[in-house]
Amino acid sequence: MDTCYNSNSPMNSKLTPDLTEEVLDDFCKKASSSFFRQYGLISHQLNSYNDFPKNGLQNVFDSLGEINVQPGNDPSEIETVRRHATVKLGKVNLDRPTFWAGESFSTENGTEYLKLLPKHARLQNITYSSRMSVPSSISDIFRRDG
Repeated sequence: MDTCYNSNSPMNSKLTPDLTEEVLDDFCKKASSSFFRQYGLISHQLNSYNDFPKNGLQNVFDSLGEINVQPGNDPSEIETVRRHATVKLGKVNLDRPTFWAGESFSTENGTEYLKLLPKHARLQNITYSSRMSVPSSISDIFRRDG
């Protein structure tokens, strides 16, 4: 289908008889105002940020698949035993961000680590980060060359 735009085309005038620049401008203003009233100015950025630890991070590790580790090739060695390995990564576990409060600020249950919120990190000028663990399994393969 040809979608070339031609302002003199008779088809163009039939589809949009009263679509003037003024009407289009008014529509765009109303549509953007309605969107920002409903979702806010940065909601798409916050949604993207919140989705990454839940889904995006695991997708990154899943995209790696199996990692094959192969030894270097040294032609000077006549007979060698080459050790290959395959690494498989499991489900990503991301802990809640915490910060060390010190011994004098330990809570009732005796822990010195307190929950960290983005607002607290920003006010204290500290990094908002957490511990991540990924279980992995390693398979070794031995091969004698020579």
